[in-house]
Amino acid sequence: MQVHLAIVENKGGIEVLYCGSSSTLALASVVDYCRSWWYDEELDLEAGRHEDLSDIEVVQIYFENVPSERIQITEETFQE
Repeated sequence: MQVHLAIVENKGGIEVLYCGSSSTLALASVVDYCRSWWYDEELDLEAGRHEDLSDIEVVQIYFENVPSERIQITEETFQE
């Protein structure tokens, strides 16, 4: 069975782990994470900008502008 993992690492270490049966499902959870923190006062991003962006663009822009966080997307295969 293949599982796609999206791991978000921040100041506290690896705190957020998303998984899905496809990279699209794992990414959808990461997009929710990015959108929920988009308006954080520490971020220097245009207010409201994320509503007009694709999911991929939201993730790319978020992690490019938040140097204290990193994302890693991997694919793992598990034996049943």
